[in-house]
Amino acid sequence: MSHGYLPGDSGGYGHPPGAGGVPPVSGYGHGYGNGYGYPPPPPPYGYHQPHGPRTNGMAVASLVLGVLGLLFCGIPGIAGVICGHIALHQTRRTGEQGRGLAIAGLILSYAGASVWLLYAIGLGLLAALSVTSIAG
Repeated sequence: MSHGYLPGDSGGYGHPPGAGGVPPVSGYGHGYGNGYGYPPPPPPYGYHQPHGPRTNGMAVASLVLGVLGLLFCGIPGIAGVICGHIALHQTRRTGEQGRGLAIAGLILSYAGASVWLLYAIGLGLLAALSVTSIAG
């Protein structure tokens, strides 16, 4: 057994490279195909992996405000409608993702505002009927 590195020497572990079906070692740090079974090293600090198309932030805001509009008297839904229409315009113009989020936000915002508006009208009618029945 040798203590130094000799070309073609496996270091005493297993078969030498290229013998017995073991592929020859191509060197250090060449990913998974380097024969050592280790993953490739991480990218250097500050390196960013390329991402796919971005999701429009206004579309996300429209969806969140639409859900909140269902819960809180439809008031956030008004802002959700505005954000949803802006997001539809921006996704068409820039090619960003999020068109489906914007449409869902618009639907929830309009539905929330409509439900709470009908609720307010119903309360107003009940109040008017109770006043006329008490006065009459």
